[in-house]
Amino acid sequence: DFNKKLFDVYSSREISMTHPERQEFRDMLQGAIGLHDVVIVNDFGHGLIGDIERNALQHAGFLAVNCQTNAGNYGFNLVTKYPKANYVCIDDPEARLAAGMQRDAISSVAFTLSRKMDCKRFLITHGRFGADWFHQQTEFRVGKAPALAQGGVDTMGCGDAVMAVTAPLVAAGLDMSSAALVGNIVGAIKVSILGHRRHVGRQEIIQTVEALLA
Repeated sequence: DFNKKLFDVYSSREISMTHPERQEFRDMLQGAIGLHDVVIVNDFGHGLIGDIERNALQHAGFLAVNCQTNAGNYGFNLVTKYPKANYVCIDDPEARLAAGMQRDAISSVAFTLSRKMDCKRFLITHGRFGADWFHQQTEFRVGKAPALAQGGVDTMGCGDAVMAVTAPLVAAGLDMSSAALVGNIVGAIKVSILGHRRHVGRQEIIQTVEALLA
């Protein structure tokens, strides 16, 4: 446990762009949205994505969102800023902050968010306690995926890795139960990597899935 993060240090400065730089970024973003089947947004609340950028992102064919609450944005960076997201992957505190529900059952939190955002698929992670998934079809389906990590050295980037892998799977039509399982496999691999020394590889994910299903 000596490699666990003890505290965060964030700069209070937000990302600053000149007007031409901001316009160039918006033009690039708008062009990219139309060229891709899946758009994945990791919003860390540091000023890169504003109202105009968010409005453009709402036109994505499939919009997957992770909206992070951290020491640098004081809990104001809530996932409800993306009311037309097709898939949301956030952790438990981020979900509760967005719903305004501190102690309610996580299923009630997800149900409230689905109504606020008109979003039908959620994966809410709980670190070493696994993850809960939710899918609104004809009824509100709920499930739990247990954590698979045995120990681990560093949790940095785990949520981002889970998001990066599960978003295209959900967009391709994989059921939420299976997507949550793969997400927890990715999380288990990521906690064994110190910092960002390497990324989680496709082949090791497949091998782990095959080993678990054997």
